[in-house]
Amino acid sequence: RKIEGTTNHTTMKVDQLVLIAIICIATTVTAKENCRCRFKNGTIPEQRQAALNYVCQYWDCSPINKGGKYFFPDTLESHSNWAINFYYENVTQHCDFNGAAAEVCEDCKCMIAVNDTVALNEIVNYICSAPESPKTDCSEIRPGGDHYEPNTIYNHANWAVNAYYQPRLWCHECCDFGGIAQLSPKVCQFGPN
Repeated sequence: RKIEGTTNHTTMKVDQLVLIAIICIATTVTAKENCRCRFKNGTIPEQRQAALNYVCQYWDCSPINKGGKYFFPDTLESHSNWAINFYYENVTQHCDFNGAAAEVCEDCKCMIAVNDTVALNEIVNYICSAPESPKTDCSEIRPGGDHYEPNTIYNHANWAVNAYYQPRLWCHECCDFGGIAQLSPKVCQFGPN
C-alpha cells in the first residue's frame, strides 16, 4: 500500500509500525486473558475495604452496586475482588495492593463435587432462572443444545455451574453452591497464598 506523497521506504516503515502495534496489542490481550487479580487467603476485611474504597473513588463501580451486573454475591469478598480485578484489567496490570493480592493465571473451571440429584436439580433451576446478571443462557443444556447429551442432571449441572462462574472469574465464592461445586485446579479454589 502506498501513501500519497511518500516513498516505498516510508510506506514500509508505516506498515512495519502498524504490524508491531498489532502484535503488541494482541500479546497484551492474550497475556491478560487467563489472569485475574485476587486477594490472597487471609486478607483482613480492612485491607479489602480500603482497596474497594480506593478503586471506587476513582473508577466506576456501578457493576457491583445494587442493581448492577455483578452485585451478587453481595459480599465484601466478592466486591473487593471485583474492584481490584477491574483495576488490574483496566488501569494497570499491576496486582499487589500492598502485598495483599496476587495474580491467578490458571484456567479455572467450576465443577460439581457432590452428586446429589435433588441439590443438582435445584442448582440448575436456580442458574437457569437467576434474577441477577449476567444471565446464564441455558439453551446449551436443553434438547437440541450442544451440551444436552449426555442427558443427565450431573452433566447438565456441571455445565451450568461453570457457565455461571466463567463471567465471574474474580469471585471464587461464585463456585460453591452450598458446597456442591468447587473450583479446579486448587489454586483457583483457595486463591493465591
